[in-house]
Amino acid sequence: SFLMLTDVNGMKMGMISAIPDENAAQPDGKAAKKDTPPTFTKTGNTRVIAGYKCDEYTYTDPDDKTTGKVWFTKDANLKIDKRGWQNSGMAAYYGNTAFNEGIILANEAYDEKGKLFMKSETKEINKNFPHSVSVKGYTLRQMNLNQGEKK
Repeated sequence: SFLMLTDVNGMKMGMISAIPDENAAQPDGKAAKKDTPPTFTKTGNTRVIAGYKCDEYTYTDPDDKTTGKVWFTKDANLKIDKRGWQNSGMAAYYGNTAFNEGIILANEAYDEKGKLFMKSETKEINKNFPHSVSVKGYTLRQMNLNQGEKK
């Protein structure tokens, strides 16, 4: 399962979906929407986030004219199943070969006028954290990450 929980200004929402089988064909043979991938540039700047040295990258998305920064590390040495990112809005990051074998720990996104509209940063990575997550107080919405209908 893919579970994303957000807490924005006290409003707790969540999205849950099955993770698509990586070998499954696109539904009805339709290809995914054609997007021009963002252009990423490694700046040479670094920053420590949650105890890990991260390399800074800037990006420009030619489709929606947004820009931003991401901080990426290979040092966290986490095993990540990236299939869930394909349809979650993060595919542009994790489909980029520059981000193989690692994880983005922070990002900032700016609209076409340069105004910050999204920011996230990892506060802690605890590899011994119990594998249970409470969804108490969250309104969950079942999503179908473009997996097609079962027949």
